[in-house]
Formats: sequence, C-alpha cells, structure tokens
Amino acid sequence: METRGLAKLNAKEIADLTVGGLRFFSPDQLAFLFSVGKIELLVRNLLVQQIAENVEMPEDQAVVREWKRHDLAFLESGQPRTLFEGKAWLHSDAVSQSKLDQSADSIWANHVGDIEKIRATYASGLKGKAFITMILSSVNVEKINSELRTTVSYFDTHARGIKQSGSFEQLRIQGNQNMVRLLETHGQVISGELFSGEFAGAEVVADYFILELSPESY
Repeated sequence: METRGLAKLNAKEIADLTVGGLRFFSPDQLAFLFSVGKIELLVRNLLVQQIAENVEMPEDQAVVREWKRHDLAFLESGQPRTLFEGKAWLHSDAVSQSKLDQSADSIWANHVGDIEKIRATYASGLKGKAFITMILSSVNVEKINSELRTTVSYFDTHARGIKQSGSFEQLRIQGNQNMVRLLETHGQVISGELFSGEFAGAEVVADYFILELSPESY
C-alpha cells in the first residue's frame, strides 16, 4: 500500500511538530504549567493542531484522539495506519529503580501495556506504524520558596530525585539515560529538549523521547 500524507511522518518530524506546538507559550509559562499539573493532554492536542496546520492530508485520512483507547491514531479510510501512545513522567521516576521497571505501576509496566494495546489493534488487520512518546520533566525544588511548595505538584518526588542523583543536573542526565535504555529495547529512539524555563526562580526542564516501535515488537 502506498504511504501517503500522515503515514509518511517519521519520528523526527513528529518531534519537530511537538516542540513547535509548544511555541504558543513562553518557556516560563510552560515552566508554570509543568510545575503545577500534568500536561500530556495539552502536548498531544497541540501536536494535533500542528499536524492540521503543517501536514498535507488526503481526504481519506484523519487524525483522531482517543481512538479505541489509543491516545492518538492516524486513520486512512477509517483504518489505523499509525498508532500513538504517550505518557508523561518525572526524571525522578526514571532514577527510581522501583518506578522505572520493578513496580506494578512502573514506567516499564505501562510501556509494555501500551505495546500490548497496539498489538491487539493491529492483530485483526493490516499492521501499520506505531510510536511511543514519553516526556520527562523536573522542577529544581531546592530553589522554591517555602510558601510556594504546595503549588508544585510532586514536590517530594522531585526532591528525592535530586537528592538521590546528587544534583538537579545529574538527575536530568541519569533520568534521560535510563529512559533511552528502557525504550530502545523495542526500536529506535530519538530524544531532545522539550523546553527549559523558570517558575518562582526555580529551573524547570522537560525532555521528549519518541520511540518508533520495530515491527517485530508488536
């Protein structure tokens, strides 16, 4: 089958569209949003907006959110050509061995569950492409004033990660390395900085990871 429109997008192009979508906000606005709550739905919705504006789609193709329990799907004549699953975690999650790959709700367990969903969907028809996207973020809570501590979501988790890693910078490095090692067991991974900014005088950073699953993995 000819690869057209949406189905031609590769991981690098998806990464560029994802980063491009966040340019609606300043780095410090993003720092606030990432500090106070989960933002994976915002990132996904802005990706859809960027695709609609920048990718030429034939009339029989569509981008659909929450299609049959998948976070995002590219459909052609109503059938899936590309499936996406995405999760947002903290760098502190990725340096905790239990949260990384040992607990029932670990990054690894969720990752394997997403692959199983993709496998089940493609089992009944033509296998298309599949991507797993991950975001890791961190707030340097050591710089947050005491009166603002309750504003930052997962304050204690950020603090534990920094302490365990030795510094905010090492937390980011180690978390990113662990995430790449985890994902590359199922295909090729590209990664990069999503943004860096400041909230209440504290550095806030986020990094993206996009895995194109190898066909044999699903």
